[in-house]
Amino acid sequence: MWVRAGVTGITAGSPGALDETALPSPDGEQTVLDDGSARLINGRISVEADRAGRIRFLHSVTGRELLAERPYTWYSGPRVYAPHGDSTYRLEQHFEAYEGERVFGLGQHLHGRLDQKGLVIDLVQGNTVATILFLHSSRGYALLWHNPAMGRVEMGADTTRWVADAAHQIDYWVTAGDTPADIMASYAEATGHPPLLPEWATGFWQSKLRYRIQEELLAVAREYARRALPLSVMVCDFFNWPRMGDWRFENSEWPDPAEDRRSRFGYVADTGRDIDVAAPEPPSRGSSPAISSRPGSAFADGLATLSPRPRAPPVLPVSALLSPARP
Repeated sequence: MWVRAGVTGITAGSPGALDETALPSPDGEQTVLDDGSARLINGRISVEADRAGRIRFLHSVTGRELLAERPYTWYSGPRVYAPHGDSTYRLEQHFEAYEGERVFGLGQHLHGRLDQKGLVIDLVQGNTVATILFLHSSRGYALLWHNPAMGRVEMGADTTRWVADAAHQIDYWVTAGDTPADIMASYAEATGHPPLLPEWATGFWQSKLRYRIQEELLAVAREYARRALPLSVMVCDFFNWPRMGDWRFENSEWPDPAEDRRSRFGYVADTGRDIDVAAPEPPSRGSSPAISSRPGSAFADGLATLSPRPRAPPVLPVSALLSPARP
């Protein structure tokens, strides 16, 4: 179920992960009652809306309440719109909190807890913090907060409150499933399936803070080969550029990394593997910022990555093949 609510109407074309052009499910059943309330059924999940617009999500088979909006403190309804005067609002969306509920997801954070219940999570991105606006509940539902605005989610004992600091409308998506696999399958169908990780990237990735110069990185690669240790990717992270925002290697420290890789680096001779070197390009709309689609190369944190890929042993002198790295 996709829920959007605004003060003056629904704004179409907002950035997000869901497809606005997708047709409604043909299996959905909608009923509007004489008292102004309504009910919509779509597979495992049903939603009821009362005359005031308050929404409850239910399991379609058992009728058990999964999640419900609720008013909070002095507000008359579950949604709050505080205008900024520039067509945006500070938004709040309030839901019931449930005894014994466990909450998972929301990305990578530094608190060290699997269960997010009782925490306040800032909806921002930062170094070592990667927020994903997807919450998975032990009650058998999941919620995608479909709003790119900065804000927070408060998972208290009495209320769950989502906050967007500046946005045009409230926007969220809810699914239900009998198992976590069901829920994750529904999430993937709605937001898109990620591409399969290429085989060359499934091994060990070597990175550190940081490789200052080209020869330092290659010396580490040669030591992997000398010890016959498997290695899939070496990450050149970070400060390898001339200046911030310049998507090139610093020539004085990384001289012509793409020029004649074999003779200049001697990497193939030392390891029996090829290497692909690339300065990253700014990610295009719709592309993944984590791993590029170019075979044999990858970007980590949007920075340059050196990614050796398995290949047939090259035709080299016997002395050069004494310590080949394993694919």
